[in-house]
Amino acid sequence: MTCTFLTCPPVMSADGDPLVAFFLAEGYDLDRLRAEHADDGSGRCRACGGPQSGRFRWPCDTRRAADRAVERQRADRDTTS
Repeated sequence: MTCTFLTCPPVMSADGDPLVAFFLAEGYDLDRLRAEHADDGSGRCRACGGPQSGRFRWPCDTRRAADRAVERQRADRDTTS
């Protein structure tokens, strides 16, 4: 059986965050993700939220997880080089 994000238990990253592990395992473009989830100038995330709920505070959960994923990539690169 092939595991997918929906059929297998979450894999934890070293910091215990399954979203960080997902971003790294799926090969997300973290620079683009971080650029999309940026401050809109009023302390809100440009990408999160909607017309009913308004914008979420920045940094949003997605941005924080993407930042941690970048930190993890750098740490892994530093230990292997």
